[in-house]
Amino acid sequence: MPPVSPRWKSIALSAMALTTPLLSGCTAEPTREPPPPAVQQERATDSLKMAKLYSQWRQDHTGTQMPLDLGDTDQYAFLMKRLEAAGNTPANSPRLFSSLSQRRERVLAERAAGSVKAQTTPAEWCGHLLPLEEVAHGTSKTTFEGSGFLTCAGGSDYSYVDFNAYSTTPERLEFQLLATTATEAYLAKTLETDPLDVVLDAGPDRVLFYDSVAMAYDEASGRMETYYSTADTTVLLLPTGLQFEHPRELIGANIAGNAIRTCLERGSATGALDCDYALANKNPTTGVINAFAGSYTGVAAVNAAASLSAARWKPDTAAYWPTPGTFNSAKLYLPARGTYLTGLQASCTVTGVTSEVNIVLLSAGGRCRVLNVPAVPGQTVLTGSLPWGATTDATSVPFNGLMDLGTDCLANQQDVAMQTFTTVNATCPRTGGGFSPIKRVAFNRLAVLDFKNSCLAAGTRVLREDGRSVPVESVKVGDRVLTHVGGRALTVTTVTKGTESQPLVRLKAGKGQDVLVTQKHPMVSANRGVVAAEALAVGDVLVTKSGEATLASVERVPYTGQVYNLTLGTDTELLNVGAQEHTLIANGFVVGDARMQTDLERQKLKAVPADVFAALPAAWRVDYQNEQARKASRR
Repeated sequence: MPPVSPRWKSIALSAMALTTPLLSGCTAEPTREPPPPAVQQERATDSLKMAKLYSQWRQDHTGTQMPLDLGDTDQYAFLMKRLEAAGNTPANSPRLFSSLSQRRERVLAERAAGSVKAQTTPAEWCGHLLPLEEVAHGTSKTTFEGSGFLTCAGGSDYSYVDFNAYSTTPERLEFQLLATTATEAYLAKTLETDPLDVVLDAGPDRVLFYDSVAMAYDEASGRMETYYSTADTTVLLLPTGLQFEHPRELIGANIAGNAIRTCLERGSATGALDCDYALANKNPTTGVINAFAGSYTGVAAVNAAASLSAARWKPDTAAYWPTPGTFNSAKLYLPARGTYLTGLQASCTVTGVTSEVNIVLLSAGGRCRVLNVPAVPGQTVLTGSLPWGATTDATSVPFNGLMDLGTDCLANQQDVAMQTFTTVNATCPRTGGGFSPIKRVAFNRLAVLDFKNSCLAAGTRVLREDGRSVPVESVKVGDRVLTHVGGRALTVTTVTKGTESQPLVRLKAGKGQDVLVTQKHPMVSANRGVVAAEALAVGDVLVTKSGEATLASVERVPYTGQVYNLTLGTDTELLNVGAQEHTLIANGFVVGDARMQTDLERQKLKAVPADVFAALPAAWRVDYQNEQARKASRR
């Protein structure tokens, strides 16, 4: 699994002076020279003005990313300075600057005509975040690691994000630039600056303020988004941090391609177990917890030791979380249990705790956030919050509960990261009397997580090695089933079972074959390769036990029974099996196993093309070539 973001270099700075990089890697954003003092002061002054504007904007808006108003002369000039500080000029980035100029002219024209559409967008396309972690504490100084982060649903032709850190006071009377970095990319789904280490003197009168500008552009639609975001934290000596007991890796750590996995309506029940969490129901009278059985009431964590001993999935009875309100299979639920170490003294008084949990779609781009629009995979996004408990001591705040993240926008098999931002506000006694307002920010990133579903309807006949046709629900781990590849048979290593709240796909061929599968189940097509059942249409030709068969009917069928799937092949057997040969024969059709579905789903979520230049719209190729040349010259 790729990490959420590469951490290729670290730059340490003090509150008084910028220093040179300690080390850098060959693939990192090349080292930039520190700006001269006059430029540092100008940037600090500009950010101080923008911070005040941002504070006013937050009074009337939810969310943390303020759209930059390109029709406002000051905001437009601010954006130009930030881009030029990163090395972008109208000469080396002609498409970037012409796009911004055209967008500004359009905004001004719309306003002159009395239009109110200049700054409206139908839904969030990109998420702009500011990860910041406290990484070290000395006798008088605290070290932070911060970065700017941008993710856009489906990616963008061009994206840019920067990160600037300042030393200031609670009154925000002046800013002093401590650290700055920026990065840009083409055809990226997610983009993060190289993290910077920032060192500040600790004390209740010292505040780390950091801000970021981000932008993304899509040539085909002409969509452009520009953002400004800020955050700040009081610099104290005691460490702050989010400590998660859940979610975390509980079982299946030795399985290839493993992630912290939530099995939605179904998952691995026997065999190679890889469901850290699963939808479950709990009997209110007996307290018995059942997973993969329908009538779900919450989420349960696996009891890894008991499950491995019993060779089947067993729940941890001390780690079950009921759904807030009535269970809804269309929603994404994630458990959260742990402690927020605030970094405050016990003598402080906590006045408020807030958090934002973002599920970042690493391969598809975008994040998850609740919006009052229909869910579109990879497009509709949502955020949640940690389930806070009562605060009895200012030094820590517990959280424990199920996060309702709204309508599921993730589909299956996507790698995601959970980024959690938490803020605590408090008052703490001063040494000389009175109280000081304190604001502390904590960040935590969990990766990689994913979500799993796939199956055949109960009663589907599977062909075993001995030639017998048996119901899929009777197949056990250790059985051998035919794959239809030269008479090959593979061993069943995992049996997946559960329920399905969505209609199944019934496929009927002209020769009388009939099979009922979940929408994501992989089918082997003679004319289109391996495709999900939901993508098939009348006329497609599928591979069957007796040859090719043309689909005569494709329909959605409501279903309330159990569904099953198999994972095939021991490690030894798979040495000679191709990626598209993990198949079985179901009701005469050649279909993929659970591993094949995982591969199919991930295949749809390709990263940046190998040849970015060829894949880019022609209008951006000069900008891209110049950007590559600038990077090479700085190495």
